[in-house]
Amino acid sequence: MNFDQVAGKDEGAFYDSLSFLDYKISDKISENIKAGKNDNENLLAQLPVWKSLLNNNFWLDYFEKQSIHGEKWIDFEEEIQAVIKRIDNAIENKILLKSIGNPIFDRCNSYLVARKYSFNIGNIIRMLLEDLSKTRRALELYLSLCINEIKIDDRLTEIANLNPTKVISFNYTNTYERVYGKRNALIEYDYLHGKADASRNLENNDIVLGIDEYYHDDRKDNDLRFVEFKKYYQRQLFNCKRLSDDWAFKIKQDAEYEKKARDFLYNDEIEYELINNSPISDERYNYEDFEKSLRKKVKIFEDNHPKHEIFIYGHSLGVTDRDILRKLILNENVNTTIYYHSRKSYADQLKNLIRVIGQNEFIVRTGGEHPNIRFIQTKTV
Repeated sequence: MNFDQVAGKDEGAFYDSLSFLDYKISDKISENIKAGKNDNENLLAQLPVWKSLLNNNFWLDYFEKQSIHGEKWIDFEEEIQAVIKRIDNAIENKILLKSIGNPIFDRCNSYLVARKYSFNIGNIIRMLLEDLSKTRRALELYLSLCINEIKIDDRLTEIANLNPTKVISFNYTNTYERVYGKRNALIEYDYLHGKADASRNLENNDIVLGIDEYYHDDRKDNDLRFVEFKKYYQRQLFNCKRLSDDWAFKIKQDAEYEKKARDFLYNDEIEYELINNSPISDERYNYEDFEKSLRKKVKIFEDNHPKHEIFIYGHSLGVTDRDILRKLILNENVNTTIYYHSRKSYADQLKNLIRVIGQNEFIVRTGGEHPNIRFIQTKTV
């Protein structure tokens, strides 16, 4: 995508032509033009920045091409992973990239030529990282100056009625915080993939946009050629707080403590009954009374140790967040509610959940009379 071709020679052509801005964003920019706004918080004041970010950007051009040939909505991270894995496979199989006529490598070469980089693996990776950094910054500006400016009137009943103590955002915007979270100032927020902030620059941008670890052998520790594209590495590199790691650890600790306490309760009761009903005792063993007493004590224990409640909304359950999701929901002391907005999204989320936790866990946790993973369709207020 060449910026000059998209923007034309005036600001009007810019907001008319940018295909990735929906009608709400176009309206917002139009309003700013009519109002004569031209400060640093105005998207139009960022035109030189946009030009440097959009011109000859491999990833933005690639995403645009994929959206033309497929659906209008695409998963950036899945597309990035597809490209990286194809290049990685070619390296693994010792294929001469430039000679195989693959569109991906032909495309890479054209961007290398524009920068006067020679064609080799090191420069391909360098170019892809440079353009990924620009894409992250373009996304940050778009979200900060456009999406965060859209007024949200409709709220989801189920989400509005929740009163969480902690919120993990897999997005880059503070939508929950500004729409639902105002009534509770004590909520802890973990912006797992960074938080969009237009006041930053290209160098200190901390938006995480990458891929899952796809190696399943020693290469994940030794072959670090593409590690800068991987989300776990970016989270650390950009100093994301990762509070959710602490929360997940606390949930696991609670589960272990509760298991030990429950086992002790059972064993203590059984041992007492065995001693009490030994041959030297005059009293007869009454199993029904024992069972009733034990159930009562277990009920009191469970009431004092309720399960953690996790609610998931607006997440596709994609495998690129597998590590985080598994840490949270694969605990015996957790009930998980997953919201969906349509039959299609429900079907997609079911498939993705199987990929994330596996078929066996899926069957056990979503079935039975008291499943600890359930799906609910949302309604607006």
